Amino acid sequence: MSPKPKGQIGIFWMTPDDVYSSTEDVDTAESCNGFRDSSKNHVDVWPTLQKQNPKLRYQEYFEIPRGRVVFDETKSRFQVYADKRLLNPKDQSRIINTFSLPPYSTDFTSDPHYTTDPEDLDRLFD
Repeated sequence: MSPKPKGQIGIFWMTPDDVYSSTEDVDTAESCNGFRDSSKNHVDVWPTLQKQNPKLRYQEYFEIPRGRVVFDETKSRFQVYADKRLLNPKDQSRIINTFSLPPYSTDFTSDPHYTTDPEDLDRLFD
């Protein structure tokens, strides 16, 4: 039996100054098809986040770079899906710290659903 993973899963948004997140411990999350993932989504969490943070009040959830952290049970690794703008060492470090992730057991990849690029958004919604 493999040891319990340490870290958190969930969703996040990232500005130059702040990381906004909704997290849960990976070992308490339900497993589905070999992954542990949060049931929360960006659309539903955004209104609460806006109420708690006035500087977000006039922005849409898709205007701020965002992503999701899941745990792949088959590989015993965390997977971060994020806006491609966040795939740099500084922002990756901020995500690792926010979610208490083990750096050597965490993979990062871009995901078109989390883009803030206007051209990518047009293609996604056409």
